Amino acid sequence: MAIQQCRVIVEDADNFEHSVVVTAESLYEAVALGIDLLRKNGWVGEMPAAGVVRVRVEPPPVEHMVDLRTLKRWVELRAKSPRDVAMRSKVKQILGW
Repeated sequence: MAIQQCRVIVEDADNFEHSVVVTAESLYEAVALGIDLLRKNGWVGEMPAAGVVRVRVEPPPVEHMVDLRTLKRWVELRAKSPRDVAMRSKVKQILGW
């Protein structure tokens, strides 16, 4: 996959919406990096363990919605290739799973 600039949009536990721009190689990596950066920001409340994260690829704008339960299942699946192993491992490491 090509490296893309993405805007990751997530709602915190207090129902405030936050967004951050990341550069990622995959949709799930973008979600992981976005959550990681938002967790580290002092203005963002507690991040939910479940829910939907929007990812808008820029430019041109393309938006994706990822259910966090689906992301967790994907991370836990057995990888089928060395590239797959690396991608899952990277997402796990970023999210601290």
